[in-house]
Amino acid sequence: MAYSDEERQTFITIFRSNATDVSRAAKAFGINRKTFYDWYNTDEAFRAAVEEARDEIKDFGESQLLTLMKGIPKLDKQGKIIGWISRPDTAAIIFFNKTKNKDRGYVERMEIRNREEPTIDMAKLTEAERKQLYRLIAKADDNGDISG
Repeated sequence: MAYSDEERQTFITIFRSNATDVSRAAKAFGINRKTFYDWYNTDEAFRAAVEEARDEIKDFGESQLLTLMKGIPKLDKQGKIIGWISRPDTAAIIFFNKTKNKDRGYVERMEIRNREEPTIDMAKLTEAERKQLYRLIAKADDNGDISG
């Protein structure tokens, strides 16, 4: 069955009201997921509307996270904080920092370091082992971490 642009717009409205959940929106509209993805892959305007709806739900999630991070203060008539309706959420603050502030050092990683400098008797290594060791040394960053 062919669907009109108006019907696809109706789907987008349902998609938004279902928090951009494809399965729930498709079921509510009466189509299957394959139809959704056919539209998504062939109709530029439909794809743009889907991506806009997805961005909106992401923005909403970020605004809710911000509310959790800030908390909701209870104010007196002069605007002074006298308590909390909802205290700032420590887990939300940590989550935000781990995801948005990695460049500021909020990264979790385990570092395993030897207490002693390792020694390697190069004469006991085969040519292939020496080449592999040289490749690993070349890939190591200044902290000795191997990437890739």
